[in-house]
Amino acid sequence: MQRETTSGTTTPAMTMLVLLTDENLSAASKFPSLLQTAFPAATFFNEGAMAPDQPPYLFKTKDFLCNIMHVGAPAPLSSSDQEIKNALLWPNAWEDIRRHQSHIILSLAGGDDPNARAIVLQRMIAAVLETEIGIIGTVFPFSGALLPKKAVDALIAEPEHVRVPFFLSCFFAEEFASSPSNSAILVSTKGMSEFGLMEIEARHFTGSVQELHQFIFAFADHLIDVRPDIRDGHSIGLSENNNFVVKIERSLFYPDDVYCLHFEHRV
Repeated sequence: MQRETTSGTTTPAMTMLVLLTDENLSAASKFPSLLQTAFPAATFFNEGAMAPDQPPYLFKTKDFLCNIMHVGAPAPLSSSDQEIKNALLWPNAWEDIRRHQSHIILSLAGGDDPNARAIVLQRMIAAVLETEIGIIGTVFPFSGALLPKKAVDALIAEPEHVRVPFFLSCFFAEEFASSPSNSAILVSTKGMSEFGLMEIEARHFTGSVQELHQFIFAFADHLIDVRPDIRDGHSIGLSENNNFVVKIERSLFYPDDVYCLHFEHRV
């Protein structure tokens, strides 16, 4: 898929993988009725198929063409994948993921609103959760975001709001410092461009990785939901009396501009 550039363009499609413990689906025949309940105004195209109650399921809702497929084999994931090493919300990710025997591919394309696209995808995930009993977790291939089943259950309880952890991954690294007492953390996101926004990077953070992770997710949620006009040199804050500068700079990792949060520049 195409990444977001400084022009702010966004890819017109989204894909999510749902990892399963079994090679076969546990309740495929329930999918059609659940999808019709979740998308009552949708047009379904499975009628006349050789097995209309089995995937793939193809339907159109509003401006989105949606597809649900089942692949009876593991997804191409490896213990050396960077996203598995950085799966803070799934500390034992590989130990769980290596057990999966098949996966469901949820995809949709079309529409001009990436937030609406993400919400439709979340509603598709909710339908899968109602049918399958052997779900291990989800993978968003574009960014590598990984979520265990427990986190998916908690997030999908509110499917009509974009749930950032489904789509955003973070890469953390320790920055070079003159002494151990000056050690700091940097972070770079992947996934914001699916929403037509610049990625986020942060530098010189002196707290914990968990604190930075929580703040980046909150900032990303604000950008996706509100789409504020944040310009180069503006400031945002961890708290009312703890603000820092946001710069629009070239990424350390991508050939694009990013929102760069400079924690060393307090205002």
